[in-house]
Amino acid sequence: PPSRPAAPQPPAASPPQSAAPPAALPAVAPALLPGRITTVRYTRGHTEIPAEGQDLLNSVAAQLAANGKLRLQLVGYASGSSDDAVEARRLSLQRAVQIRTYLIEKGVQSVRMDVRALGTRNDSGGAADRVDLVLLDR
Repeated sequence: PPSRPAAPQPPAASPPQSAAPPAALPAVAPALLPGRITTVRYTRGHTEIPAEGQDLLNSVAAQLAANGKLRLQLVGYASGSSDDAVEARRLSLQRAVQIRTYLIEKGVQSVRMDVRALGTRNDSGGAADRVDLVLLDR
């Protein structure tokens, strides 16, 4: 008798593939707590936001996006003497406004942020050249 062609074999099952490892998430700064102060420190006389400050601001922008009831207060300080108090106040304002602009570019509504420039007034004893970020839950 003629031989019959072999019945087609089902394709061999391929071994289960392991899930691809999750992509590494970028490091983000921890979330701010309402009422707690977090600081972006500056080099004396400079106004550009330091790189480490940008990581913090990115985290703050995400936090504000996730909770529409939160507001942010930006309080700027700058070192200086009583002779150049006007210049220190201008510098502290410029820093706080620059952070506000950065956050607006990240999608934070301007009406959710308040800016204060205190210049050389440093009642809290923190670094002289900084902008304090205070998250408010309203």
